[in-house]
Amino acid sequence: MRVLQIRSVVVALTFMLSAGRLGAECVPFPKNLKDAAALSELVFSGTVTNSDDKFLVSFDIDRVWKGSLTRHTTLVVIATSLEADHASFFKPGKTYVVFAYLKELVPEPGSTEVPAGSPVVEISYCSPTALVSDLGKRIEQLGRAKAPR
Repeated sequence: MRVLQIRSVVVALTFMLSAGRLGAECVPFPKNLKDAAALSELVFSGTVTNSDDKFLVSFDIDRVWKGSLTRHTTLVVIATSLEADHASFFKPGKTYVVFAYLKELVPEPGSTEVPAGSPVVEISYCSPTALVSDLGKRIEQLGRAKAPR
């Protein structure tokens, strides 16, 4: 199984769907990235090294502004709707700044895809998670980053 072969931190990642699909309003993050980081539990930048376009996304993390992550981190994408391919948002070779929340994982009975007790990371549809190139100089608003562990 691919998840067990990866020698890195395994994190489960869920995306919130658009407000229109959920029938709820999207509460926007602050425009200032430092303020947006204050609302997140993990903030990091990294280059996608692998994505299966369905569940797994691996990052080579270069900077961490909030939280504790290893250089090579794999996110296990948990689908929350009929649109199961949320991992396709992350393209290999592209570098992203990711704003995320930690959530409790409740695996489906009999599921072996994600080890029990794995932390879940949720990325809000409204978060400023984006390509580094799209954020440009705004990244400086985050202040000094630390290296991954």
